[in-house]
Amino acid sequence: GGRVLQRSRWPPHRVILFGFSQGGTAALDFALHAGCRLGGVVSVMGHLLPELLESELTERLHQEVAAACSAFTADGTSRVAALHTPILIVAGGRDDVTPLPLARRLFELLRCAAHVPDGSDALVLHEVTDKTHSMLRGVAEMRIVMEFFARHLAPAPGAWDRDPSLLRVDVGPDGELFVR
Repeated sequence: GGRVLQRSRWPPHRVILFGFSQGGTAALDFALHAGCRLGGVVSVMGHLLPELLESELTERLHQEVAAACSAFTADGTSRVAALHTPILIVAGGRDDVTPLPLARRLFELLRCAAHVPDGSDALVLHEVTDKTHSMLRGVAEMRIVMEFFARHLAPAPGAWDRDPSLLRVDVGPDGELFVR
């Protein structure tokens, strides 16, 4: 993960990974091995590989978080920084490929390993009750991702003033959209 980021020359905090099914699995895996905090991960109907669920998260990450929260690598990045990457997991209640209990287990393991408090927007599991193993569809499902992006993507300083093609969309208290 880290070598790909170095070669891309993109600042890691500006990189958001989005994946569906195996792409969601790859995005989560990449973030856990990136060695730095990314801008975010959206995993739609994805999961972690079984070997990561059993060994890496339950053993290595718990040990690293407990013993090395203040430990840094030679380049000054936290060894557990990847655990602070904002993550959105979208799971379907009728998904027969990545069942909801597996998504809930993944969420709890990540939450515990990273010591993320309940209710934090840094790690979110969004369950869509009647959703099968399919890509996002419709306004309601896309809104989940758009709100995640709005919370975790920051435009470059002055971007709103310099680029008239950028639209700022805010969500009102009753769910209405405002475009500025």
